[in-house]
Amino acid sequence: MADTNADEVGTGTESTESSSSTESSTESSSSTGEPCSPPETECSGACVELGSDPENCGMCGHTCIPGTMCVGGECMADCVDCAGDCVDITSDHENCGMCGNPCDANSTCINGECVLGCPVDAVDCGTGCVSLASDPDHCGMCGNQCPGFCAAGTCVEACPIGSLVCDMACPLPASDPLNCGGCDIECGALQGCSGGSCACTDPSLTACAENCVDAQTDPENCGECDNVCNTDIGEVCSAGACVCGPGTTACDGACVATDTDPANCGECGNLCGDLEVCSAGACTCWPGLTACDGQCVNTDNDPNACGMCGTVCDAQPCGGGNCVTTCDGFPDQCGDSCTDVASDPFHCGSCANACAFDEVCLAGVCQ
Repeated sequence: MADTNADEVGTGTESTESSSSTESSTESSSSTGEPCSPPETECSGACVELGSDPENCGMCGHTCIPGTMCVGGECMADCVDCAGDCVDITSDHENCGMCGNPCDANSTCINGECVLGCPVDAVDCGTGCVSLASDPDHCGMCGNQCPGFCAAGTCVEACPIGSLVCDMACPLPASDPLNCGGCDIECGALQGCSGGSCACTDPSLTACAENCVDAQTDPENCGECDNVCNTDIGEVCSAGACVCGPGTTACDGACVATDTDPANCGECGNLCGDLEVCSAGACTCWPGLTACDGQCVNTDNDPNACGMCGTVCDAQPCGGGNCVTTCDGFPDQCGDSCTDVASDPFHCGSCANACAFDEVCLAGVCQ
């Protein structure tokens, strides 16, 4: 039996406001009795990952509302976690339909698919998109090669007034989709050239570089091209503005879930104590601890709250929720607490060595 003079962890901190935060559960085994392997945590008899489980997001029992998903332990607007970014794979040009699936320059991501196609008024002649109105190798029709220039789909000896001279092509800069406003300025798929500028044929979409995007919801082009929402802090694009996602609040430049964030519990700046977790917007004691007179204690071995609040062991240790004469029936003793440092998350491996909230104590090691 180990006997030390370490302070009691069970009588540690106030259960109102303090300085550090915790995020998940100390329970360690599933309904089968098998221990959960990190990063999984036991919730209601099942091993789950609190960082991604929408039914247990950030803590056991915290369910994300419809239209959101769990990313990094926080409920965020419906998106996919691509390398740590919250991405809308239905429209993202670099992650179309799945993470890491970019569309090429002649494609646009629509409903999760790269839509292949040429700009309006251009055709694919087997070697790529061409303008039949100005391409000297496909003048007026695919394969019709001119000995000289091509203008308005006809072979000519020189480019007419009002057209550009782009090598042997004579495009009209106001309407040519592959020379829109200047030589070799190509419009993207689903775009047309109007007045010398590329524009999307769908009036609900906005032309941004080679893409047609929904500026009302695209976090890379929110409200206007290249206005990027900060997805790292939880922002989403809604109605053309970068805002915090559903279920989150802006606190000190970050979008946080005040229902579960121990640093902003219930409201911005409300800190939970060292042995507390934020649940439904209120600071509560860790699972396995009980609030007694403003402190979170372990009634299983706390000599000042042995078995229940108010039960004080008079100069005796507490073990198994009972005041005992000695700790001889227990593997270890830490102060006046009878425990087992091989499995006690508050005395793991040695007295007063507390595991983090999202860790368990296995064979005396926090994992």
